[in-house]
Amino acid sequence: MTRRSCWMFRCIRALLAIFTFWSAAVAEERLPCPPDAAQAKALALIQEVYGKEWEAAKTSTKKQALATKLLQKANESTDAANRYVLLKVARDVAVQAGDAELAFKAIDSVAARYDVDAYMLKGSALSEAAKSASSKEQRTAVARHSLDLIDEAVEKDDFRAAEYLGELAVDAGREAKDYAFVKKIVARNNEVEEIAKACSEIEDAVKRLKENPVDPGANLAVGKYHCFFKGDWNRGLPMLALGNDEQLKKLAVKELEEVPDADQQLLLGDGWWDLAEEQEGVPKQQLQGRAAYWYRKAAPRLTGLVKGKVEKRLAQMTTHTPTPVSKPDTPRHTETRSYRVIIYAICDDAFTLCINGRQVLSGKGRHVQKATGVVSSGDTITVQAKNRFGNKGFGCVIRAASGATIKTDSRWMAYEPKSADQWYMPQQILRVFPVSKGNSEFAPKLLNNATSIQASQIWGKGNPCYLCFRIP
Repeated sequence: MTRRSCWMFRCIRALLAIFTFWSAAVAEERLPCPPDAAQAKALALIQEVYGKEWEAAKTSTKKQALATKLLQKANESTDAANRYVLLKVARDVAVQAGDAELAFKAIDSVAARYDVDAYMLKGSALSEAAKSASSKEQRTAVARHSLDLIDEAVEKDDFRAAEYLGELAVDAGREAKDYAFVKKIVARNNEVEEIAKACSEIEDAVKRLKENPVDPGANLAVGKYHCFFKGDWNRGLPMLALGNDEQLKKLAVKELEEVPDADQQLLLGDGWWDLAEEQEGVPKQQLQGRAAYWYRKAAPRLTGLVKGKVEKRLAQMTTHTPTPVSKPDTPRHTETRSYRVIIYAICDDAFTLCINGRQVLSGKGRHVQKATGVVSSGDTITVQAKNRFGNKGFGCVIRAASGATIKTDSRWMAYEPKSADQWYMPQQILRVFPVSKGNSEFAPKLLNNATSIQASQIWGKGNPCYLCFRIP
């Protein structure tokens, strides 16, 4: 395999983790929220035990004390419904006290156990706590937590929420008379506005990538957004490597290779630094941050004037670098997430589906096959699809307990295995390429009937063909 084909393989393989398509945010494998009837029963029990104390909690101090007691009791409870409602009430009482810190503790506890959206709960809690906060400490906590949540909003490209949180943080900081912190918040709000503008400018490129994942111009635009504005180099670098800017492509390809040598690390740092000199605002800060990442790796083995140059550049870096969504040396998904799923699949004429090399489903003929189980982020699905004659097509729907789905479409990839005998092993993927559309008359119709979800039928090259997908 040539050097060029090697890096192209690395780029496209990395894109397996990028062009994924959960139709909604999928929660980790946690308990569902208890039914309304169970919650009502638990609330009645809480009112019976804590009713008088609840009514007497008129001041912020008394409400904080009650919320703390309820939070402690929830962590001791073994009943799922009682624990859920105790945490819910503890959060509400903490919010009424204006105590964002305590409310967030309750939300973190409920999110660790139950299938809830902690991001939305925290945003709502901050909005309400800001109205009730009365002390400098409480207002500072509202400002601090708002600033932290802005980073999550930016990661989700939820810029309307980020703008609201920024205004909330500024108001709370001013009420706390912490003007140095207000200055920091205003600077972050300006960065968010710049990132939001950049996001709006890549909408067309994002649409083009859905149709053609290896479109050079679209990869360049979206890759620059993720690297230069969001600091998500793990996601953006493979796109820059597939883009049509030769300077960026060269740097990105080098990044995707092993770079253990200090001289090569230094060259990468210099490359990003030179680009930073041509930029302003957020891109300048992110590019300097990337250069600094490589400079620090090389620094222990540098000497003389070269070491002096690196130390000087590190010292003169922009004092503040926007918070990246992932650290330069850390994968975007550092936490393994598990999902309880039902897998549906059909093929004209036969298929075998494996996850991480383990067979979980197979079938042939005009029958949708189904299996239940648990998958985790990072798991690799491999499929061997066979056709005897005539039309062909493979279709798959994976439905999580939360209702979110994965389904076959152009963002799955076809691949060539190193060994036909071990095609099912992810390590045996030699190279990948876009899938083709199948032309089976019955496969998509039967899959839709079984799942009520429209899924495309796909096919690779040859017969049998091989298909793969990586769970986000």
